[in-house]
Amino acid sequence: MDVLIKTGLKTPNDELSRAFEIAQSNYGGHLAQLKKLIPPFEAFYNSQSDEQKKVTDTLFRTGKYEKKHKGK
Repeated sequence: MDVLIKTGLKTPNDELSRAFEIAQSNYGGHLAQLKKLIPPFEAFYNSQSDEQKKVTDTLFRTGKYEKKHKGK
């Protein structure tokens, strides 16, 4: 979450929107694909439980997913 806070971004939705802005100014060829991705991703993210959102936040922040084993 520190990276998101330092950049002023709060969620992966914010990151995707920011990526869209960057793409718009720098990568016109990828802009259409990114623009199409944002609405379904927002719907997917917003449908997740708080626990699932934490996993998604970590994945976007670090690029890694670590499954925690209970009781071992």
